[in-house]
Amino acid sequence: NSVLSECQLRKKHKERFLWINIFLYRVSLFVFTMFPHFAAGLVILPVVGFGATTFLALANILLQMNTPGALTGRVLSIWMIGGSMVQMGALPMGLIASGMGIRFAIGAGGASISPRHGGRRRQIYSQSG
Repeated sequence: NSVLSECQLRKKHKERFLWINIFLYRVSLFVFTMFPHFAAGLVILPVVGFGATTFLALANILLQMNTPGALTGRVLSIWMIGGSMVQMGALPMGLIASGMGIRFAIGAGGASISPRHGGRRRQIYSQSG
């Protein structure tokens, strides 16, 4: 997946490829929940993994490419904090799964992955000199 991400980064529309991977992950995770048996769901699981892994690799690369050198360490440390916050969602997800079922919980999680919000990108830093 990292090799594929690197090949895609050489193309013109890097951000579009990132959003395509987010959409692929979101839809494939939702489709995974529609299979009534786990064995049947194994068919779509590689697509879920591809979407998630490619998104993470590409997002990391784009962060490093688009962040000024002086801020790279700070930005990447915030990005890494996000990866450690996964455990905070485990309790609510478990409560939803116990109340409404595991298929509903995973499907809702897949459907809630944020789609792209419109609008222009804001410049949040200023370069001096």
